[in-house]
Amino acid sequence: MINIINELIKNKVNIITLCIVIFSIFIILTKNINIFTLGIVFFTYIIQQVIIIINNKKPIDNSIKYGDLDNIKKNIEKNLLYRADLLNSNKMTFDNWVKYNYEHDVIKIDNKDFYFFIFQYINNQDDFLTLVHANKNYVNLAWKDVMKSQKEYFPFVKEETNEKLIHNMQDLGNLKKINSIKYFWTDPLEKSLIKKESYFMNWYDNNDKKKGVIGIGYNTNNILTTNTIDYSNYIHYLNIIILNVIVCLVICVIFFIMNHKVKSLIFLSICLLYINDYIQSKELLGSFETENLKVQSINSSILGISFLVGINVFILSSLKREIKNNLFIESGIIFSMSLMLLLLSMFKITNFMNIRELMEDRISNQLFFNFCILLNLFVIINYVLFIISRSKGIFVKFI
Repeated sequence: MINIINELIKNKVNIITLCIVIFSIFIILTKNINIFTLGIVFFTYIIQQVIIIINNKKPIDNSIKYGDLDNIKKNIEKNLLYRADLLNSNKMTFDNWVKYNYEHDVIKIDNKDFYFFIFQYINNQDDFLTLVHANKNYVNLAWKDVMKSQKEYFPFVKEETNEKLIHNMQDLGNLKKINSIKYFWTDPLEKSLIKKESYFMNWYDNNDKKKGVIGIGYNTNNILTTNTIDYSNYIHYLNIIILNVIVCLVICVIFFIMNHKVKSLIFLSICLLYINDYIQSKELLGSFETENLKVQSINSSILGISFLVGINVFILSSLKREIKNNLFIESGIIFSMSLMLLLLSMFKITNFMNIRELMEDRISNQLFFNFCILLNLFVIINYVLFIISRSKGIFVKFI
């Protein structure tokens, strides 16, 4: 409970949402629903949308900070030279050297942990075997299998670990000289995609004629956080305005024409809660390939929604036959708005100049499509409540 309270205090948007929900429940219980209270709820949600958009526009520095980076680099090089020399100078047998590094794979510098990694080159397969690694699941795995595991973590990001990374280290490495390389990696400790810099050198076992790479790396940037985009920065604001206008129009119909006060407040709250939740959503910045896959998925869903549209046409026909004019008009208006949003979500733009424009179009159309489904669900719920009311022989004022 304390953690929930602390999280709410950190996030002003959540505090506003909680207050609106509590206020809405209160006025429903007191049956004091009028156009003034509806206006308060509506404009509070609008203010929340503005706060979300403004907050998400603030730049965030996602670089990983270190106290004395020069001291860290010197210590890494010192420890790396020492570990490699234990084998290169025949001070340890190969098996004892691997065991020693496996059991002491962590060094602490400035109260931060840094991990050794050791790979052995496999001649006949042109591959590497993992001998020591921070992720114990990688030990005794071939490099190709490690790469397969890496790709499964974040399939929709454009940054990938170079499949020839260890080969490049082997080729660039030296038995007595330390080199460095920067690359992308899924860190097992951070559980995040990061940009990493590693210092490495070659090792060679004179007795068994084995060779490979030993190194230590440190994280420089959290790519997962850097490349996480906020929908509010990519969505077309015109789409948000259109949805708010549609909600306002439907509320006016339900409240003034249908005289369903409770339903109007519930409809208002659910619709605006969804809009606000959507523009707070986040996702990883992808490539043109991943974006096209998402667009194709939406297009396939648009074809599938025709079934839902057919059901709602049947529902409207049934309501008209039952002479439930108020429900027919209300459901008909909501259904018409959903069809309009469906058509807008199908509006195509193909002259994209960059990945941002493609994402803006996809995220905006996705909001229209999802909201279309939400409106269709309201029509179905209206009909279900009507059927229950008729079958039980009771009068439900809500509908």
